[in-house]
Amino acid sequence: MLEINGTELDFDLFDADTAEVYEIAYSEAQDIIAELQKSDKMSIAFRRGCAAVKKVFDTIFGEGVGDEVCGEKDNFRICVEAFQELTDEVIRQKKELGTMSSAAISKYQGNRAERRAKK
Repeated sequence: MLEINGTELDFDLFDADTAEVYEIAYSEAQDIIAELQKSDKMSIAFRRGCAAVKKVFDTIFGEGVGDEVCGEKDNFRICVEAFQELTDEVIRQKKELGTMSSAAISKYQGNRAERRAKK
């Protein structure tokens, strides 16, 4: 369970459906955020950035969750911090996946090598 700004979110990157939705949402957000640097006005960049972050939360967790996590106003700091917390959780879960994968590979590679040696 992940909690961001008092909102509890069920986020399990090990679930293929969640991983797919996250990948799509994150990719779309990256495209929008890349465009923000071209904006001349800070207020426009903040609004677009907040909209992108809220859309990520809405896409992954359901409609309205972006406002629930980030608030209804477009406070760029709150939105960026919420996005960072989600990203930190993704990094943590990917690290856990890497550790599990490495353990499984080394466990079964060793057995395979032993079986081959016995032949």
